[in-house]
Amino acid sequence: MRRLFILLLPSLFAQSISLSQSGWVQQTSGTTENLNSVFFVNESVGWAVGESGVIIYSSDGGANWNPQNSNTTDDLYSVKFLDESVGWIIKAEMNYFQWCPSIGMLKTSTGGQSWDSINTPGPSYFLTPEIGWAIDGQVFCKTTNGGLSWDTLYNSGGGGVITMLIYYVNENLGFTSNCAPIGVGSCGLSRTLDGGYTWNGIESLMVGSLSFVDNNTGWGCFEVPDPSVGGFLKKTEDGGASWTEQLYTVTAYEYFEYVYFVNQGA
Repeated sequence: MRRLFILLLPSLFAQSISLSQSGWVQQTSGTTENLNSVFFVNESVGWAVGESGVIIYSSDGGANWNPQNSNTTDDLYSVKFLDESVGWIIKAEMNYFQWCPSIGMLKTSTGGQSWDSINTPGPSYFLTPEIGWAIDGQVFCKTTNGGLSWDTLYNSGGGGVITMLIYYVNENLGFTSNCAPIGVGSCGLSRTLDGGYTWNGIESLMVGSLSFVDNNTGWGCFEVPDPSVGGFLKKTEDGGASWTEQLYTVTAYEYFEYVYFVNQGA
């Protein structure tokens, strides 16, 4: 199965170079390694990460990319920055069809010029330098001191779950994508409205990436367990309660890896 990583930057100016007439422009990364995640702090400055410890940096909206040194050969699964200085990367292991982000994190306070390893209970997501969430098996945890200590919010008591995603829009609204996920029988997307104490299943498709521009509006890269079906790009306008498929859809054995929006237009 082929992972399709496209830097999806919708542009009102993209007339001659478009994909399926949908307004999406495919960018060139400058690396031969598979990329798994991209994050922009504004319309110009962003990072992408991928296999074999690859980190690339752009200061011109993705038109050009320069490598940064991660000091690791581990596969890098997800990247998030708060501003042009502070950011995190989740390191990952590959488990056949899906990623298992479970072998630690990297943190930078220098815009990616240097990276330090930090310990987390498992797959993690930080909303601020101090506030973050992590999953240790079936135990969902929160930190308010940058990961120095973790408090348990939820314990499902189940087993065999692979967490694909943790994403928070604010301290109350958050999502996980799992197989089998919190609140769902097999695979899908779950949502919390109280910071992580309770969860409800809202989609039966797996989600590899989410990007919200406010408390209501966001996009997600959805896929099904059967790789011959392909993947979907969906949008929500009600805080993730419902999702509508967008025009751009990949074909069989391809799926979207990551999507990121800086505002509702780009």
